[in-house]
Amino acid sequence: EGNFTLGAIPAPGAIALLGLAGLTGRRRR
Repeated sequence: EGNFTLGAIPAPGAIALLGLAGLTGRRRR
């Protein structure tokens, strides 16, 4: 149920997390 909801609706949270992680990783690296 949890996976289905996350896959069906990525929601802005997942996008924000991905963007933040990418920016942080790129800036930290």
